[in-house]
Amino acid sequence: MQLHRFTKFCCVVVIGLWAVSAANAQTMQDINPRMGDPMKIDERRVADAGIRSIEGRYVTIYTDAPESDAVEELPVIFDAAVPQWCEYFGVDVAETEPWKMKAFLIRDKSRFETAGLIPADLPKFPAGINRGHELWFFVQPDDYYTRHLLLHEGTHAFMQWFGSGLGAPWYAEGMAELLGLHRWTDGKLTIHHRVKDPGESEGWGRPKLIKQWVAANREGQQDKSLQDVLLTPNRAYGDVENYAWSWAACEFLSEHPLSKDLFPELQKHVQRSPDSFNRKFESLFGEVLALLERDWAWFIRELDYGYSVSRGAMSELRIGDEDNLFELQSDRSWQFLNRQIKAGQKFRITATGRFEIGSSTVDGKRKPWQSEASGITIDYYRGRPIGEVQAMMLPLQSNTGLLPKICEANPVSLGAGSVFTADVDGLLCFRINESPANLGDNRGELKLAIEKVE
Repeated sequence: MQLHRFTKFCCVVVIGLWAVSAANAQTMQDINPRMGDPMKIDERRVADAGIRSIEGRYVTIYTDAPESDAVEELPVIFDAAVPQWCEYFGVDVAETEPWKMKAFLIRDKSRFETAGLIPADLPKFPAGINRGHELWFFVQPDDYYTRHLLLHEGTHAFMQWFGSGLGAPWYAEGMAELLGLHRWTDGKLTIHHRVKDPGESEGWGRPKLIKQWVAANREGQQDKSLQDVLLTPNRAYGDVENYAWSWAACEFLSEHPLSKDLFPELQKHVQRSPDSFNRKFESLFGEVLALLERDWAWFIRELDYGYSVSRGAMSELRIGDEDNLFELQSDRSWQFLNRQIKAGQKFRITATGRFEIGSSTVDGKRKPWQSEASGITIDYYRGRPIGEVQAMMLPLQSNTGLLPKICEANPVSLGAGSVFTADVDGLLCFRINESPANLGDNRGELKLAIEKVE
C-alpha cells in the first residue's frame, strides 16, 4: 500500500515536472514564435566527440576548448550582458526569464561536425554566426576577441528574439560590434564600452582598419560616405573591413549631437527589409543628413581609439563682445565662422588667452598643462604641437552647400597671429590642435579677433 502510494506520488511529480518543463519550453517559444524549434542535440554523441558543456543562466556553451578561466567564465559574461541588452533596447528583464541560448565555442570544427552540432545548411562562417536558438563562434588567439564574438552573436540573437529583426546589414553588424565592445574586470562586465587603447581590445582592431583605408585612399582623393556604408550588401561581410565601417557608422550616429536622439528610433523598424529600413533611416535623418555627412567625413579622417564623436562634431564659433571677436573652445574640435567666405579673401587673425590642455601627475598631485595659441611641445598631434591654433577652409559645393571631399580641407598653423588666405569658397574653421579622443580634459577658451584684410 505504501509502495503503491509512493509510486503514485512519483508519477505525479514526474508529470508535474514534465508539465513545468513543457510550459517553460512553450514560454520561450512564445517570446518569438517565428524563431522555430531548437536544434536536436544527442548528448552522448557530443560527449563521445570530446565536447563538454558549461551551464549559465541564459546560455549553455558547448566547447572542445580545454578548461581555463577564460573559457569557464564565458556563460557568466553572457548572463551579465542580458540585463544590459534589456536596458539598451528597452526590454523588461522579466521577459527574458525563459530565454536560453545554446552556444558552440569551436576549436576543432571537425569534432562539432562529428557530433552533429553544425547543420549541413548552416552558411560557412570565418568567426561567428547565429541562427534561431543557437550561435557558433571560434576560439580566438586573444581572450578579449573570443568574448567579443560571443557578445556580438549574442546581440544578434537578442535583437532577433526580442526585437523580431535586425534591420539593414550595416545596422545589424554595427550594433553587434558596438555592444560587443566591453570591459571585463574583477568579475564585472560593461558592454558598449568605449575602447580608449588597443591594449583594451586585443584582436578587435576596427579603428586600425579604417585608418589604413583612409591612408591608402588619401592620394586617390576618395572618401567613403555614410551613404556608402548604409548601402553595404550582406554578402560584403565576408570582408572584416565592412564590420569596421558598420561599427563606425553606429558609433557615429549614436553619439553625434544631431543624431543621438533619433538613433534609438531605428530599433522600432528592424522588422523591415534592408531597403525599407534604409528608407526609414532617410526619412528620420533627412533634415540633418547633409550635416552628418560633413562631420562623418572628418570623423573617419581622424578616427582613433577613444575618439569622442560629440567633441569631434563641428560647431559654430561663439560670438564675443564685438562683431569681430569670437571664443574658441578648447574642449571641442573644429568650430566654424558662420559666414560664406570667397576664395582669395584674406583675414588677419589674432588669438589671445590661456587654457588647460591635459595634465601630468607629480608627487601624487595633478599638474595641469597650460597653453597659449602657439601650443606646447610636451606632445604632438599630426606633427604639430598640441594646443596650437589652426585654421582651414571647409570647401562647399555651390549647388548643395555640401563638402565634396574632406581630404581637400588642409589645416594651417596660425599660432598667436597670422594672415590667413582662403584657398576655396566655403566656411572658415578653427580649432585647438589635439585629437578628439583627448579633448575631454581641456578647460577654457581663447579669444579670436578676425579682421578682413582688403
